[in-house]
Amino acid sequence: MKGKQLLILIATAAILIIAAVYTSRDTYKKPPTRQGETIFPNLADSEINEIIIEKEDESLTIARINDIWVCRDKQDYTVKFDRIKDMVIRIADIKIGQVPTVTDALRARMGIIPPPQAGSGTLIKLKDTAGNELVSLLIGNIRQSAEESNFRGVPEGTFISVDLGETAYLVKDNFHHVTVDPNGWLETELLNIPEADIERISIQSHDGKPLVLTTVNGEMIVEGLRKREATVESTVSTLRSALTGLHFNDIAQAGLSDKKMGFDKPITYTAETLKGETYKVQIGATPGAIQERYVRLSAELKPLIPKKDADADTPDISEEEKEKALAEKVESDLTRKNLKKKIQDLNAKFSKYTYTLATYKTDNMVSTRESAVKPKPKDIKK
Repeated sequence: MKGKQLLILIATAAILIIAAVYTSRDTYKKPPTRQGETIFPNLADSEINEIIIEKEDESLTIARINDIWVCRDKQDYTVKFDRIKDMVIRIADIKIGQVPTVTDALRARMGIIPPPQAGSGTLIKLKDTAGNELVSLLIGNIRQSAEESNFRGVPEGTFISVDLGETAYLVKDNFHHVTVDPNGWLETELLNIPEADIERISIQSHDGKPLVLTTVNGEMIVEGLRKREATVESTVSTLRSALTGLHFNDIAQAGLSDKKMGFDKPITYTAETLKGETYKVQIGATPGAIQERYVRLSAELKPLIPKKDADADTPDISEEEKEKALAEKVESDLTRKNLKKKIQDLNAKFSKYTYTLATYKTDNMVSTRESAVKPKPKDIKK
């Protein structure tokens, strides 16, 4: 090789080395160190696609699938978007309160020990659509009171680390809402049907006659009452309110047989509303010694009974009355359309999962004729 060519290669190599050094300087950014400085200044502009939360030997993964946030550890069940939004905003807004010195002894005291070690803090990882890590945030302990702490004269807050405990910050937010428990993130509400909307209820056991309650003149009574019988009002109230604010405890493990969960001999609670909705809850067995029962839900909308055109019988109806009737029909059609969408969305969710409910909630859906009927009080003769 000629000397001139060798010099050119050496010069080219030097340029590449210098470029690599400067590139690495641009790529690697040291953690911020100034009080009041934002730790993750670019997070607000990032597209987050996955959240991983770890604590000791437990982990939780939340991901965005088809623009819906779900918990991968719970059969891709929907999570509360507001909780995710709140957490991300809090992380994006974190500002340094203090930069304490970290030693092995203080690291344990601050709680910034990374998982999976025992006694670890809570590690939050945020990733983008390409799987690149946007945030690695280790949440430690809440700062002790000034009388007990070595870090006197600073606002109370939480110790955190962005480099797995090598360095630490003291920040104001306590992040108490961040948990590795999946049920802390799931959208647990199943139904919220007001008691006043229920007009008919039936309860069917696998081996008995159904108990049916229906509304007559604004009052719900047991069907088939004898002459000297009356309906127990407290039982009616309990049964009618069973679907108000109904939240599940957990999602049942996938793969369990119907017999194992008691759906070979279920109790079925069915409630019909004034709007034509029908909600059915199948109640199965108890999972072991836990005070819960397996349940499955479904919903449907009764078909409309066609009505005769009002204009056909009233040819002299005024234009104002016609417009009013048309407006009422449009409003009714829109309500019906919304109800269909509601039922469709509920069934899309209900059909995928078996849930567990606390037994006190399923008890509100179960009754017998003996507990729903009482003797009529005797007439008092004057």
